[in-house]
Amino acid sequence: MFVNRVSELDLLEKRYSLGKAELFVFYGRRRVGKTELLVHFCEGKRSIFFVSDLGSEISLRTALFVVVNTPLVNSRSKFTSHSRVMFTTHDRVDDYH
Repeated sequence: MFVNRVSELDLLEKRYSLGKAELFVFYGRRRVGKTELLVHFCEGKRSIFFVSDLGSEISLRTALFVVVNTPLVNSRSKFTSHSRVMFTTHDRVDDYH
């Protein structure tokens, strides 16, 4: 349920309206609505939404690559590192704006 997150949503909207690529790390206690807030914010926006867990580096990298290989990035290449994923994503987002 999405309840009473107006100030957090306003902050995200203000950052988004700047029109530049940014990495926004969002963290906090369990079960307080972080994921729901981000899902609500991303509605209707081109976005990459990735939730990490405590899996192995290889499983996290694989999951991240799947998420990043979206129409936003539109890449058919196989990424060999996290930094390549981020650089490619950054380049594509700059092209998009």
